[in-house]
Amino acid sequence: MTDYKQLQEEYASLMTLFFNVVDSRAGVRISDETRWLYENEVLAVKLFNHLGSIRYLWYGTTLPVINLQPRNYVDHASLFVLVRAAFETYLSFYYIYCDTAASNDDKQLRYYIWKRQDLLARQKVPCATSSHVVVLDQDRTILAELLSKIESNAAFSSLAKNQQKLAKEGKWRLSRSWADLAEIAGFNKRAFSLVYSYLCSYAHSGGLSVLQIGQSVENADQMYLSGFSLQYGLILMGHFINSYTQLFPDTQNQLDSHPDLAKLSRKWQITWKEDGPS
Repeated sequence: MTDYKQLQEEYASLMTLFFNVVDSRAGVRISDETRWLYENEVLAVKLFNHLGSIRYLWYGTTLPVINLQPRNYVDHASLFVLVRAAFETYLSFYYIYCDTAASNDDKQLRYYIWKRQDLLARQKVPCATSSHVVVLDQDRTILAELLSKIESNAAFSSLAKNQQKLAKEGKWRLSRSWADLAEIAGFNKRAFSLVYSYLCSYAHSGGLSVLQIGQSVENADQMYLSGFSLQYGLILMGHFINSYTQLFPDTQNQLDSHPDLAKLSRKWQITWKEDGPS
């Protein structure tokens, strides 16, 4: 039987550690040469916010009285959509900044391509105001700079021609799937694929998600399904804290100062290659 009280306590504890680890670098001086490295904070904030929303939604949603009846439910469907977004955020962070098998040139190249992708997409958005025209003009300057950095990167020259084409187009994963990125991050690829497929069913209103939503009319059923979101969130926090402290060794002092939390973080660094919560 799932101990929800313990899950809640561990979730709150790791969110605190997550915050303190990242916040411990506040005020660190950034040079132009290292700016790309420190933009990982945007991904850290995105992940933290997803995890916070998971924790908040887990307690349930209460709506105003409708047709004289109160409406209370646990929105496990939205929770799973958030979990999927959280996984993609962490895997992006790891792939760009933390991949131990990648050289510094590889990581910088991934970063430049990643930055280029959405700026290219924004160029296709119709301009609604004159200010939008100005933004797109500024974006074109940045895009040209990024393309120059991509083409002059040593790792770019070692790519096959088709991958170079993808890089210029902003396809930062270079044909790699999310399961490929999960394997790079240390997860069991097959197990992750099963989990990710399940989460995608909720994001895209697949048949399995619709079936489970239809069957989960009681709060107990909704609570059972939503419990998995807390476990996935804990797994992501365990991995992120480990990755971040490896990326910035000076943040290790947060783990040294809180050995119980460090131990909890290690407990949840589950890869699905071992027995443990899933």
